[in-house]
Amino acid sequence: MNPRIETIAPGVTLEVVSLTTTMVYDPASKGVQITFGGRPCIFVGDEYKGPGGDQAPLLTSLEAIATRCFGSGADPVTQADLSKISAAGAVLIIKSAFAALYDEAQAVPPPTTESVDIPQPGVDGA
Repeated sequence: MNPRIETIAPGVTLEVVSLTTTMVYDPASKGVQITFGGRPCIFVGDEYKGPGGDQAPLLTSLEAIATRCFGSGADPVTQADLSKISAAGAVLIIKSAFAALYDEAQAVPPPTTESVDIPQPGVDGA
């Protein structure tokens, strides 16, 4: 029995899903607080129909779960074994993704190599 899933009618389930997950990193302590935004959601068969109740946050810290491996199966892109990725490893992946994407977004484009005609005073009527 899965405590997150409740059958409320034939073919209709109420499943508590974390629609949002927030990680707050404290650079001073190096600690990470994690909030899973659990909310009951209604499914008819496999089709999501919308929220079915109020959000019920689940709070924890990285310190409390760092050594646990929650994954199962394989990464859909790399085929890496998800059962060997710890919660601490998952946080490092997310931090690395932010760092790389932020750096890319802030990157200054290289200077153009095309020649640009700039009017010169006293030349070509300027």
